[in-house]
Amino acid sequence: MRVTVTHNQPKQEVKKRIDGALDDIITGMPGGFVQILDEQKKWTGDQLDFAFNARAGFMNVPVKGFVLVEDRQVTIDVDLPAFISQFLPEAQMKTGIESRVKGLLT
Repeated sequence: MRVTVTHNQPKQEVKKRIDGALDDIITGMPGGFVQILDEQKKWTGDQLDFAFNARAGFMNVPVKGFVLVEDRQVTIDVDLPAFISQFLPEAQMKTGIESRVKGLLT
């Protein structure tokens, strides 16, 4: 799934906000329904590669992808197992990601 959002912020500021938001997602769920395990993230230039496992009950969902920060747009590419769309339609996930990123960058 790929989402692209335009922005008008300096690239370094966008990278800082994206990095912080991913940290919040990974560390911000203690004691919640979803547990984040085996988290990894690494910036290479303007691309942040990430991976983690989201565990909810007996399900363990591997999530991986990247965020590419360009001068006027951010591209988020997330690989999720196909069965996830049975619980949450892809269009709904894209809308949620786009909304969250726009809020982060305004």
